[in-house]
Amino acid sequence: MEIAHPNSLVLKPFPNGITVSLGKIAEKIEFSLKAVGVDFDAIVVLLDRERRALPAADIAVELQQRLAELCPGRSFVIGVSDIQVENWILADVDRMRARFGNEAYIYAGDGVGGKRRLGELSGGESFSPRAKAELLKSCKASSIRASSASFDRFCGAANFEWFWLAA
Repeated sequence: MEIAHPNSLVLKPFPNGITVSLGKIAEKIEFSLKAVGVDFDAIVVLLDRERRALPAADIAVELQQRLAELCPGRSFVIGVSDIQVENWILADVDRMRARFGNEAYIYAGDGVGGKRRLGELSGGESFSPRAKAELLKSCKASSIRASSASFDRFCGAANFEWFWLAA
């Protein structure tokens, strides 16, 4: 977010993972927003589905409901990558082919371990969170949206101007 939307405030990662309840995630988001003490027009929450049993779309709906209860009057845009944010990176097939020099690359789809697949595609390269953010920023949002249902849902929920999503 910091890289793709320069006027954003990014709260560092909250607890996530298969064992962390959506209620706990919502409570941590509420706590963080109270700590910041600033009212925002839109609050974007991005998390990985990981290996949760619920589909990404259902996680987004449930988290939206919990946040509405805890933070009435605030507007949230929930993005749940299926399975990991690396899946969104991998969904831009043209960018991946160009970046890694693999013309045969085909996106395996949402729900496939993106972190592992990105490592394989890159020949074992390790990506820091900032490097992944830069790589995601270098991707074309419209290409990702065409290939990833979870990213398409996120874009559809984002009801504000964000230059990167228009690309």
